[in-house]
Amino acid sequence: MLTVENGGHVTAGTLYASLSDLHGNGTIAATTGAILDAYLQFDAAQAVVEFGSGGTLTVTGAGGGLGAGYKGIGSLSILNGVSVVGSSGYLGFYTGSTGTATISGAGSEWTSSSELRVGLSGQGALQVEAGGQVSDTGGYLGYNAGSTGIATVTGAGAKWNSSSYLTVGRSGSGTLHVESGGQVNSYSGKVGFQSGSNGTATITGAGSSWNNDIWLYIGDAGSGELNVEAGGLVTNVAGFLGNASNSIGTAKITGVGSSWANDGDLYVGRFGSGELRVELGALVSVRGTLTIDFNGDGDSSVNLSTGGMLALWGDADDSPLQFLDLVAGTDLIRYWDADLVEWVPLTAGTLGIDYHLQYQDIGDLAGFTLLTVGTLPHPGDFNFDGDVDGADFLAWQRGSSPTPNSPEDLALWRANFGVDSATPGTAAVPEPGTIALAGLVLTTLLLQCLINRRCSTIH
Repeated sequence: MLTVENGGHVTAGTLYASLSDLHGNGTIAATTGAILDAYLQFDAAQAVVEFGSGGTLTVTGAGGGLGAGYKGIGSLSILNGVSVVGSSGYLGFYTGSTGTATISGAGSEWTSSSELRVGLSGQGALQVEAGGQVSDTGGYLGYNAGSTGIATVTGAGAKWNSSSYLTVGRSGSGTLHVESGGQVNSYSGKVGFQSGSNGTATITGAGSSWNNDIWLYIGDAGSGELNVEAGGLVTNVAGFLGNASNSIGTAKITGVGSSWANDGDLYVGRFGSGELRVELGALVSVRGTLTIDFNGDGDSSVNLSTGGMLALWGDADDSPLQFLDLVAGTDLIRYWDADLVEWVPLTAGTLGIDYHLQYQDIGDLAGFTLLTVGTLPHPGDFNFDGDVDGADFLAWQRGSSPTPNSPEDLALWRANFGVDSATPGTAAVPEPGTIALAGLVLTTLLLQCLINRRCSTIH
């Protein structure tokens, strides 16, 4: 308990306190920051909050610790283009505490010259939105055992920049959401770092990305999960799923435009268990070597379905065995057989029917051999079901076409409406009746969207 009254004044560097423990009508100045059980809003160079019976606490937030949720519940917001600089950042300091922070608006920025710990021992939540930015030398979600850390980076211009490791679930539980064009940049990433930890990272939507300068570990020594959806992008040099003994790493890359690009090696199950699943037109590329089940204990695999694509460096499109020569480890690449309703090894399928191999000599994948599972899609077949129909328009409207919501993709759909799995996979010019039917379907879908008010602008 601290009482400041009758003209009393206290000056501190960083103040760690619950507002309920501050009493009196005096003044307190925290000159380098604060971690409080209070609502602290920076919409100017400093934040001011009342305590006791009319006392005033002023937080400058310059160079010290900054955060929210000391022993109880606290929140922090940085708005209106304000930039706040501190040393370490904390949300959810002690066990049982809850701390939240919102960084919102172009120019609004929270910079920590040291580490940012979202969920140090308690529960922490970070929201970066509408052009706001967070920067640190090491970011953690769920730092100590029993803690929980959640971060959401959403909207074009929203960024979280970490010059060292960004760890999702260090010893506790961590969750990272990057969506609607948000961006996370880190030197390296770890999801499920230490034994007993768990972490999930979901990158969803066109323009959303997590970019790692060096490594990305999904299940380093704990349990990790990576989801890349609806046009999201993840990049790194080397990738690891299930790195250490007893770790579990899973990755699901799904949807047209969704991509995981490995500029070096990718391990799917190193000393732990790993599973990579690629489906619905998503792409995983490996410029180095793909190694599956490095320790040979039979608990790791690569599974592709419904237009899933895997690109490996080298010219190997003559046969599945030639393609598998590019793979180290157990070569366990499987595709989904709808007739057998089970995963089937690539070598048990038929080249040109169950899957396709094609060496790429132009474009972003020049130098790679591309494995595509299932029937090669027709232009406008955005959901990879072999037909160009109303479901593909809905996929376009939801942003699941190569160039989300673009008039070019819509024109491609209209030009190929009515093409089905019995039609060769080339762009066909529809008969006049088909064009009329396409227009009728488009009009009907437009009316439904307008009624439900769930459509994007349609060109």
